[in-house]
Amino acid sequence: MTETCPTCGHSLSPSKYRLNSGHVSALFKLREAVRYYNRNSIHLRHDMGPGAPFQLSIDELTNFSFLRIYGLAVHDEKKTGHWVLTSRGNDFLNGRIVVPAVTYARNGHPTGEHSREVRHVDEFRTKIPKEFYERERQVEPPQTAPLFA
Repeated sequence: MTETCPTCGHSLSPSKYRLNSGHVSALFKLREAVRYYNRNSIHLRHDMGPGAPFQLSIDELTNFSFLRIYGLAVHDEKKTGHWVLTSRGNDFLNGRIVVPAVTYARNGHPTGEHSREVRHVDEFRTKIPKEFYERERQVEPPQTAPLFA
C-alpha cells in the first residue's frame, strides 16, 4: 500500500530509479562538453543543444535529472540551468567505481536505499556510440579568434 500525505494526498512512497544506457550516454556527453568548453558548468540546452558535437537527444535531456539521484551530476548552485559533472560521475565513467543498479528517491531526493546489484560503466559500452565512451579526448575546443584581424 502506498503512503500518502494526510494533508495533500501526495505519495510519500519512494520512487525507483534504474540506471540505463541513455543516462550513461548523457553522462559521457556531459564529460565531453566539460572538456570542450574547459569548464565544469554546462547548460544542457545551450551548450549541448543543436549544433554541438555532443548534442543530447530528447530522451537524454528529459531524463538527465536521473544522474543527480546517483550523484553522477548535480545542478550548479551558482547558475540556473547549468549542470556539473561530479568526481563520482567522472570516476564512474573511468571505470574506477560502480553504482547501484537501482536506487530510490522521495520527492526527487535520494533516500539512501539501493539495490545490492551494481553496474559498471563497461556494461553500457555496447549500447552507446563508441566516440562517447573512449577515454581519450574526442572533441577539440574551438580556437579563439582575435577580436581585431
